[in-house]
Amino acid sequence: MQCVDWRRAAGALSATTLAALVVVLAGCGKKGWLETYPVKGTVLVGGKPAAGAEITLYPKEVTGDRPYTPNGKTNDSGEFTLSTFLEGDGAPAGEYDVTVVWPVRHNPISTRWEGDKFGGRYADKAKSGLRVTIEKQPQQLPPFELTAPAKK
Repeated sequence: MQCVDWRRAAGALSATTLAALVVVLAGCGKKGWLETYPVKGTVLVGGKPAAGAEITLYPKEVTGDRPYTPNGKTNDSGEFTLSTFLEGDGAPAGEYDVTVVWPVRHNPISTRWEGDKFGGRYADKAKSGLRVTIEKQPQQLPPFELTAPAKK
């Protein structure tokens, strides 16, 4: 009989803990996050898709209390979807400098991508010459038409 009382108490405590956790997590959800808008785009090199290129946007003016750099990676068709706080959530409205790095190879030891098929040409936000403005609406960016350095 006493065992049943302990089980009920433990069950009630577990249910109360779970309910409190749900309330806390719901309240913390997006605190300090800016509103984002869906953004898609394409990276082309010589008119062909740049599969596996990594795009990062750097805000001209930082707003809000959380640092952010919307980013994405191109698929086999050279298309990407930006993510800022959550996968595929887009980007906050504003003006951005853009970098694009197109990794050469995957290092199986470090498990990282290495090199840049662009030779670093678009890797520095101050020197890439790439800029975009994200509007307060879903949008498709004009294609980034880039050139790779001549092969040696």
